Amino acid sequence: MFAAHHGLGLLLSVIGYLIPIVLVPHVLLSRRDRGTTLAWIFLIVLVPYVGALCYWLFGHRKIARIERRAQAARAATSRLFAHAAMHALEDPDFQALARVARRSGALPPLGGNAVRVFDDNRTCFEAQLEAIDRAERTVEHEVYIFRPDGIGRRFLAAFARAARRGVRVRVLVDGVGGFSLGEHDLAAVRRAGGSVLKFLPVLRPRPRPRINFRLHRKLLVVDDRTCFLGSLNVGDELIGTDPPWRELHARIDGPAAAASRETFEADWLFAGGEPRRDGAPIDGAPSGGEIVQLFASGPTERVSATSRVLFSAIATAREEVLIATPYFVPGRELIAALEAAALRGVRVRIAIPGVNDLSLVQAAARYFVPWLRETGVAVLSLPEQMLHAKVAVFDRKVAILGSANLDRRSLDLSFELNAILFGGASVARVRASVLAILAASVPYGIEPRRLPGRLVDAMARVLSPVL
Repeated sequence: MFAAHHGLGLLLSVIGYLIPIVLVPHVLLSRRDRGTTLAWIFLIVLVPYVGALCYWLFGHRKIARIERRAQAARAATSRLFAHAAMHALEDPDFQALARVARRSGALPPLGGNAVRVFDDNRTCFEAQLEAIDRAERTVEHEVYIFRPDGIGRRFLAAFARAARRGVRVRVLVDGVGGFSLGEHDLAAVRRAGGSVLKFLPVLRPRPRPRINFRLHRKLLVVDDRTCFLGSLNVGDELIGTDPPWRELHARIDGPAAAASRETFEADWLFAGGEPRRDGAPIDGAPSGGEIVQLFASGPTERVSATSRVLFSAIATAREEVLIATPYFVPGRELIAALEAAALRGVRVRIAIPGVNDLSLVQAAARYFVPWLRETGVAVLSLPEQMLHAKVAVFDRKVAILGSANLDRRSLDLSFELNAILFGGASVARVRASVLAILAASVPYGIEPRRLPGRLVDAMARVLSPVL
């Protein structure tokens, strides 16, 4: 018995030594920033078995195959909006930001849009359901989390009604965020003629550790003339009170809404869906006077388009930077940009949740706060609420809202969609929503922390590149 136990212990020790030898070279050859690479090496060497399991679940990047699929999907959809001309922007700051976004793969800035901003979740859900019920030709919906609960069943019923009217309905749900959405939940939509796909499913056609590369976009496109985008998923908890969820979503009517179909179409083809038969170029009719530029980002980019756009906007801000984000674990480059802005005299204020569904991410955010506070950046938390809005406002004239968080997973490993609003009443409306969040918030991270808490924060900070 002793010999057997000794042999097992020796085998486990040998495997423990082999794990870093095998995995560390793989980490080094993967396309990651230095902080993420060091964090994975630290975890794998320090606790090999735990590190190997976490790397298998969260860190393994089969990026070459993902890139090939994404490139093929983009090539098939790029013709849809290739004819669009950039809207003439007179403000030099607008021109510079639009140029950065455009050269990072964004669509051109488009005028002639009507924009409505929602900061009430129930009202936004009702507006989306009404748009689906009024659809005449197409309904296309992609989302990260879709729960088969009360509000989820209302969406499924609306999709089925639209399909029975002869509307082409296509629904794309992330394989992780929509894991609880079973075939029986989707049966009515499919019987009515609608199509539903899972984006990179976890269990089919074979089990695989696809925690990375999630479809984090929230987009509804109706008749190529109306779209909804922002932070709002589909689930009853978003209209509940334990805790209340603060979101920010927008409805866009006009050319930018029509252009959003290119993003959906690329994702649909990526997931294995059939293309729409009416593959003619998109040409949205003007509906208002707002200028909007959409930009998508994902794990196939060498540098995140979201990081580039945010860095550029922060670096050129002169008066004010207002940010609301649920998960604040930025890379060093964005922290440096925020610190530099504050040192220039720009008023920088950041709101994060008082109640967070990811406690380790909140601990990592707490570690960064003293650095930022030393340079004049104010970080505040919204008490007893889950702040889930993802929005930034710069100098009262530019707003960026969408699905991207300020953490490495969102910026580097997830498929995101954001909109830049240039001037107009929509920017003032977004700014008012962010100011309301900040007014209800309190300073974060100023209370003394005991040693155990400081150690948790420091450990979370070390692991922050992989969170």
